[in-house]
Amino acid sequence: PVSWYILKNNPYSMRITPNKEAVDIYSVFKNKEGSEHIATPISIEVLLKLHPRTVLEMGGGIGTLTHTLASHGADVDVYEDNAYCQEELGKNVLNAANYTLLKDYNIPPPKKEYDLLIVDGATGKKNDGGSIDAVDKILHGLDTVRNVYIEGGRSAQRTRVRKILKNNYVYTLKNFTGDMKGGLMIYCKKIKNPIVRWANYIFWEIVEWTAIKNFLVYRFRKYFRLGR
Repeated sequence: PVSWYILKNNPYSMRITPNKEAVDIYSVFKNKEGSEHIATPISIEVLLKLHPRTVLEMGGGIGTLTHTLASHGADVDVYEDNAYCQEELGKNVLNAANYTLLKDYNIPPPKKEYDLLIVDGATGKKNDGGSIDAVDKILHGLDTVRNVYIEGGRSAQRTRVRKILKNNYVYTLKNFTGDMKGGLMIYCKKIKNPIVRWANYIFWEIVEWTAIKNFLVYRFRKYFRLGR
């Protein structure tokens, strides 16, 4: 898919091989019911290394990241609007006292500041748990977010998050990728100067467009090579 090509070929990408702990956690959840779209080993490792104290997770699924981060000491607030996933998440995070399950995206986040916002769940379609409308509503409702992680290659969410962040933050993008998928980390810093914020936004839009342009060139060359 286009989004994965962009993720892998962004000039600010970092290719990593997940460590044993991340692979082991993934393996445990991969064998559970409802594990078709769980977080990947690369995402697990990247988020553990961040050591967040407070986490807001959009799209908890069956609880892979919820369990992982809560069991490592983070206070996790997790949105999940699918009844089946809510039940499985509850089973899989049964022993973690430091998490709160939010069953409706219309419920405001319990906190106004988070070390980490995780955007997961679905593909961005309207009325879906991971929709760009939900991302818009939740992110606008926060006073401060220090890091945003978009799991996988969700291009619609990536674009929307950057547009929202430019109103209050400067940020740095880092794509983490490898053989076991990955995601985009956005490191954020609040700043009042609108000129600096816009300059930062334009810079990273150029970076992202460079990756898209490279993809189009790649497809163009591949097409004509096959046509010979």
